[in-house]
Amino acid sequence: MVRIRRERLPAGTYSKLGRRKVGPFPILQKINDNAYVIDLPPEFGTTSTFNVTDLHPYYPSDEANTTISAETADHSSAGES
Repeated sequence: MVRIRRERLPAGTYSKLGRRKVGPFPILQKINDNAYVIDLPPEFGTTSTFNVTDLHPYYPSDEANTTISAETADHSSAGES
C-alpha cells in the first residue's frame, strides 16, 4: 500500500491546509525500479502509473490492531490486594 503526493493528481477543489498525500492505494504492478502501477479509483481521472518520487509507503497505525482480551484484563489486576 502506498500514498500519492497530491501535487501529482489533477487540480481539484482542495485546501492548501488539507492532507498532502492521498491514499492508501494498492500496488498492481512494478514496471521497473522507478515506476509502479497503482489501483486508483476512476474518478481520479489520471494515469495510474507513478514514479517512485511521487509515492510514499503507507504504514497503518498501531492503534487499529490493538485489542484487550478478558484474559489480559484479569492479569492486570492480579497484583493488587
